[in-house]
Amino acid sequence: MGVSKVVIWANAIFCPMIVALFIVVTVILQGEINHQRTTVQKALDTQHKQIINLHKLVRNTENSTITILNTTVVEVQESMQQEVASVGENTSKNILVQGAATFTVLCIMVFLWHLSSHLRNMHQPIIQRKILAVLWMTPIYATSALLMLILDNPLATEWIAVIKDFYEAYCIYMFLSLLIAILGRGDREEVVNLMTTRADHLRPPVHFCGFSPFLSRRKYEGNPHGFADAVLYQCQFCAMIYVFSRPVTSIGMAVSNTVL
Repeated sequence: MGVSKVVIWANAIFCPMIVALFIVVTVILQGEINHQRTTVQKALDTQHKQIINLHKLVRNTENSTITILNTTVVEVQESMQQEVASVGENTSKNILVQGAATFTVLCIMVFLWHLSSHLRNMHQPIIQRKILAVLWMTPIYATSALLMLILDNPLATEWIAVIKDFYEAYCIYMFLSLLIAILGRGDREEVVNLMTTRADHLRPPVHFCGFSPFLSRRKYEGNPHGFADAVLYQCQFCAMIYVFSRPVTSIGMAVSNTVL
């Protein structure tokens, strides 16, 4: 009986304690499990967010890379097109320069042949000297055009044109002198006498509002010699106006184009 009571009292005391301890342990374990579950869920959520951000980053990087590649391809295509156009322009320019150089050499060769012919057969020096001065037109114009093509510089082109215009003015003067040399052997009076024989075919000098800068009309009306002299004087006067004005206007144009 004593042992039975002890067992009963032990069961009555220890069984609730064991149950209570079991409950406490279960609650603690359940809390720990819940905490672990929450931690794992947070970690999963964080990883999910990281995966989403990484996916966005990959997509943005992919789009950026594609954009950069497209831009690079377009730039390369434009650069290649520009290079092809530049090569085409340079090829065309080289062809033009080669053609111009060829014809310039031919012009100079023909000029030298004529020059040497006149120098070897200088039978009429009064006329032939002026012919030689006019013949320089061919090499000067050809060389100036070739230099303009080669240099391809607006500033150089302007001043090469000035040199050409200076010779042009000189050539006009020499051409009029050549005509006087041919018609009158260099003597102006002989030319006037020759023109007097055909005075009826000459046009009268220019008049502005009844005024003529080339002699008074009363001095040559009814006088074929005076009329021929006035016509020749008009030709010389107009030629000299061009001779002196052409260099001035050419320099003015070159300076204005250079400054502006």
